[in-house]
Amino acid sequence: MKNQMIKPELSEGQKKVLKVLGIIGTVIYFLSFIPYFFMIQSAIEGVSAGLFGGPHLYGWEAAVNTFVWLCIIPIYPICFLYELLFFIFYIRKKTKILSFVSLGLVLALIIGIFIPCILFGGKKRSSIAAQTPKIKAYLSERYGEEVSSNIKIELVDYDEGEYKIYSSILPDSIYFSLYRSDSLDSEYEYADDLVNTYLGQNDNFQKDYNEYLKKSLNLPEYITPSAQILSIDFTGYKFGDDYEKLFSSVDYNLYSFIVDREELDDNTVVNITRDFWKNTLSKMTDKLNKYVMLHMSINGSFAYDVQVDLPADYNNYNATMKISLYKPAIVESELEGQVLFIEG
Repeated sequence: MKNQMIKPELSEGQKKVLKVLGIIGTVIYFLSFIPYFFMIQSAIEGVSAGLFGGPHLYGWEAAVNTFVWLCIIPIYPICFLYELLFFIFYIRKKTKILSFVSLGLVLALIIGIFIPCILFGGKKRSSIAAQTPKIKAYLSERYGEEVSSNIKIELVDYDEGEYKIYSSILPDSIYFSLYRSDSLDSEYEYADDLVNTYLGQNDNFQKDYNEYLKKSLNLPEYITPSAQILSIDFTGYKFGDDYEKLFSSVDYNLYSFIVDREELDDNTVVNITRDFWKNTLSKMTDKLNKYVMLHMSINGSFAYDVQVDLPADYNNYNATMKISLYKPAIVESELEGQVLFIEG
């Protein structure tokens, strides 16, 4: 005859303890579902993408973002593990009511997450559809029809009006950002980083354009401009084409020039600056701001920094120069810190 394991009879006190523990465990079990409601709340009210700010997300993006962060902390893994074990070893062995309540709660959470996500998805598509004609018109005006004719638009931040734009002038996986402009001085409704993104994909564009500009401006061999590229007309251009055909359509400002000579002294620096102002800079003030920097070097080693402050009235072609030395100094100068008048 096989031995049969006989369960020991529990005393009344032990039964009460187990009953109390079961009640406490059940309360904790249902309370452990509360953190999942944060996913519903974030889908409806939105949430920042990161701990230290970022795009404001709604819908699926917000729910997934909350889920990921509460897994990292890790609240959800602990809750889920407790719920799974307590359901297997306690809930399903008790009354069916608790099992049905548990399944109903899980179903309500799933529906509660899906509904705001689906609704915001429709709101997101409507926003993109409403903004697409305006975005295309803006891009066409600033950069030519090539940029706006074949684009893919993704909404990044609904509140801030920020979008990802994919265009044929960039590689397929690369996008540039477009957002509502907050500048009161801007003539456009939007702002973007297309130029910087494009230059990031074409490492030699800036260098080659500076050389192109040097020839176009008929600058001396020892002076090289450093242009700030503001805009490019990409009409007829696709990524991979020869970018030199875009040079003639670039809009730019000039903030600095590099002057490289075999020898430099105080008199040479002053004469170069005055001649350069009189013969070149004073004739192209539409491309200059309030000042221009001349970084002067001796065989590639920087020696002088000359800040040329433009006159308030460009018709009075007079300016001032302020001279400083690079540190550590490779030359001796009596002009450091001095402000000299430039006569046109």
